Amino acid sequence: MAIIQCQECKKDVSDQAKTCPHCGAPVENKAISSSFKLAAYALTGLCTIFIIGYVGNKNSTDANPNNIKPDKVVSLDENAFGCEYINEFRKAYNFRSKQEYSAWLEIANKQPFCFNQLPLPQSWTVLEVDEGLIRVAKTTLKQYEQAEDLYKHSYWTLAKWATEEVDPTQSAKTTK
Repeated sequence: MAIIQCQECKKDVSDQAKTCPHCGAPVENKAISSSFKLAAYALTGLCTIFIIGYVGNKNSTDANPNNIKPDKVVSLDENAFGCEYINEFRKAYNFRSKQEYSAWLEIANKQPFCFNQLPLPQSWTVLEVDEGLIRVAKTTLKQYEQAEDLYKHSYWTLAKWATEEVDPTQSAKTTK
């Protein structure tokens, strides 16, 4: 039970009263019940969780639009660059996204640990997929796993820059 102010005489009245005991005016109870508040908070929380889940799922799908998977051979588009260490790639990509090109180039041009502006086209094998990033190398996944020290350099890059190459033996089988 709460005390509210009468709209007519401005005196204190119980929120449970139907009329003001001082002037007889009807009491408009504008107080919202606690159960209604709880339901409103719960609905707001559920909507927030749904929106965050939807946006998070949409972003992860957008990050790998070509559905690139490990052990696939891909070619990278002309905008692609990569770094051997994922944290270096993320730092360089952050600079590039902010159009801080000198800072980006300082990282991206550290060969052999990063690459930038490679002669196209080049084929790469996908070694690993991590959300919107892929790790690529100039070898197959099996070769890399058997002799990782021989194939020292693999690079992290964006999955959206990769396009899966068609296996010529598969396309020959489908045309027969």
